Amino acid sequence: MIIEGNVEQNTLRIRAEGKIDMETAPELDKFLNENLRNVQFVDIDFKDISYISSAGLRVLLRLNKLLGGKKESIILRNIRDNVLSVLDLTGFTDMVTIY
Repeated sequence: MIIEGNVEQNTLRIRAEGKIDMETAPELDKFLNENLRNVQFVDIDFKDISYISSAGLRVLLRLNKLLGGKKESIILRNIRDNVLSVLDLTGFTDMVTIY
């Protein structure tokens, strides 16, 4: 998995590539932990994410709790249909903002 990001004002913008699964979810979680200082919003470009497992969903759930549980705090962009289907079936589309 490739993860790149930067903080602009109070927003962490992330571009990730690959799969978010049991092997790579800890890497994403670590990246988030290291970059959440003074951040109120996380904006993730999912264009190059081909798969998300329950381990990846746990990372998003934890992130949601860390940011106060506000739907507008997490923005997911450019989600592939198969990943969007997983997010929709598990109720995550109600917890995040999707573009």
